[in-house]
Amino acid sequence: MNKTCVIFAGKLGFPGGKVEAGPGESDVLDATAKREAREEAGVEIDNVAQVTSTTFELDYGPTCLNVVVTADYAGGEAHAADPEEVAAVEWRSAESVIDDPDTPPWTAELLAEVVAYRE
Repeated sequence: MNKTCVIFAGKLGFPGGKVEAGPGESDVLDATAKREAREEAGVEIDNVAQVTSTTFELDYGPTCLNVVVTADYAGGEAHAADPEEVAAVEWRSAESVIDDPDTPPWTAELLAEVVAYRE
């Protein structure tokens, strides 16, 4: 994830990162989403649910799996918990993120899927 952060500097995005699980662990996506929300935005989340998954290739080689989840806010004060990875944290409506020119098109498309899933 650190290399992709450089590529997308200045763009709107959501917490994300690598799975850090050993063989045989369960609820890996749930644990990863919760850890990334805490590490990057300083918030706790609950009721994590997978919305969709896609793949993409990075310029330097590997194919990555992108798993998109939705969750409920469970606490904490939103802030850039890791300034090396996150410039700012904001509470915004889905519509404002989708319509923002700093939102990459793939992020807007995936967010629209999350909105449809939650309706």
